[in-house]
Order: sequence, then C-alpha cells, then structure tokens
Amino acid sequence: MEFEGRPELTLRISGDAADWKTLQASARLVASGVRSEWGKLGEIVLQSSLRLTNDPIENITLGRIRGIDSDRLRLGSAEVHGRALLDVGGTNRSSAAVELRVVNLDSKWLKLDEAEATISSVQERSDGHYRTKMRALATPVEVGNWRG
Repeated sequence: MEFEGRPELTLRISGDAADWKTLQASARLVASGVRSEWGKLGEIVLQSSLRLTNDPIENITLGRIRGIDSDRLRLGSAEVHGRALLDVGGTNRSSAAVELRVVNLDSKWLKLDEAEATISSVQERSDGHYRTKMRALATPVEVGNWRG
C-alpha cells in the first residue's frame, strides 16, 4: 500500500483520574491518495470516540471513504455513522444506530446514484426485548439490464 501524503493518526484521552465518569477517548485516522494492487482510494477517514459520563456511556463512530477507483468498483463516496448508548444507572436502557450513505456507486454488480440505509435498536430494560427499525432509500438501481 502506498500513500501520496503521510497518513495521520490522532489519539486523545482526557479526564480527571479521580473521577472515571469524566474520562473521554477518541481516535482518528486520515489517509489520502491511497494506492494498492486493488485500486486507488482518494481519501479515508475513520473516527471513534468513547465518553464515560454519569449516564449513559456513549460511543460514536464515523467512517468516510471518497474516490474509490478500481477494475471492479468506482465509488464517489460512502459514509457510516454509528452511535451506541448504554445506561448503567437505574434503567439499564441501551440503544444503537447505524447509518450508511453511498453516492455514485458503479460496479460490475450494480450501479446507483445515491442510497441510504439506517438500522436502530432500543432495549428498554436489561431483561427486555430489543425493538429494531430499518429504513432504506435508493435512487433507481441498475443490475445488468434490470432497472428497479
């Protein structure tokens, strides 16, 4: 793997050591102009943060890719956002959500201008069931000669 520039990795940890609920940590990786035997990648950004607060514990994740160009796949951009909350106080409620957005995808399998998908789950009590919702939207998709 080769890079046009120097990849950047940033790690941050902060908080009061006497109070663990103030602790926060984050990591971020940014790389541009990536080349490999599989193709070229314009930019990749991966980021995650963890916050230990009174309540709830929170984790946020972001991934962004721009400009993939290879024999099998061309992609304008793709973004993934994730968020998870865990209430360790009295309710033990937890939730998680993931969002995906793709723009200008052209591969040997399918072609589309734009698509979005979301999945989210909520658990009201630690002994309860998860309630899950899914949503997907897309511009017309081409698969071979089929359009839908």
